[in-house]
Amino acid sequence: MSEKKIKRSNVTPLWANNYPEVTRWLGRLQKKDISAWFLWRFCMWAKKTPTELLALKDNPSDRTAEKLLDDFVNAETLRVYKSS
Repeated sequence: MSEKKIKRSNVTPLWANNYPEVTRWLGRLQKKDISAWFLWRFCMWAKKTPTELLALKDNPSDRTAEKLLDDFVNAETLRVYKSS
């Protein structure tokens, strides 16, 4: 059995729907597929599941999640800048 490649068009059924916390979050958003796509990319980059990312927020004084997000945005910005 071959595993389907996750793309923007199928990220919600193939990945996001496996995480109840992601499904809840997406339920509050209008642009569900693009939001799921960017969250998936962040999780792949950080090598963490959504559950693991949320666990980083258990300690309110821990800034690991924010640092990861800042680093991801910087990496993505550089990637986009270099490709243009």
